[in-house]
Amino acid sequence: MIRQLSIRNLALVDRLDVEFGPGLNLLTGETGSGKSIIVDALGLALGDRASPDQVRAGSESGGVEAVFEVGDEVAGRVRALGHEVEEGMVALAREVSRGGRGAARVGGRIVTAAALREVGDVLVDVHGQREHQSLLQDERLLEALDGFAGPEGQRSRVAVGAAHAAWVGARAEVERLSRSDEALRRDLELLAFQLGE
Repeated sequence: MIRQLSIRNLALVDRLDVEFGPGLNLLTGETGSGKSIIVDALGLALGDRASPDQVRAGSESGGVEAVFEVGDEVAGRVRALGHEVEEGMVALAREVSRGGRGAARVGGRIVTAAALREVGDVLVDVHGQREHQSLLQDERLLEALDGFAGPEGQRSRVAVGAAHAAWVGARAEVERLSRSDEALRRDLELLAFQLGE
């Protein structure tokens, strides 16, 4: 769950710190009130493409930091990607400069934009008009279904996987034996022909 978003020198924002509470948080306001800037800044922290044009006019650089509180399961997934989780918190940061250089960080450690995106995909799923939805990815859909199925479903999945692997092996053996049988038949015909000659 996102706890804090800090934006510095991006778009029209000089400095903005947004604190999020538990449960549902809504960003509302009239057109032009800055909702999109906040969503875009979050996207930047999650690994979206950065551009020098995002830096506020009159500034040489800008950045964003998002702090997330994570449970054990998500913390395990973040650690599996090679990053630290300290006291149940993960911080993602992105810096952008007018010169085109920037930096991405996970927990204060410099990472590539791709690594930042991997962690961002674990932490947040953005749903909106024409936005990417992770359930369209086969592996994420299977994760969700497996999680819904619970331990019994996991055991069934393993059993079905083992049965399928055995079936594939048996089918390959039948094909091999059929080919061997056919080759033996051809060899016998050839030998019979040669003997007749």
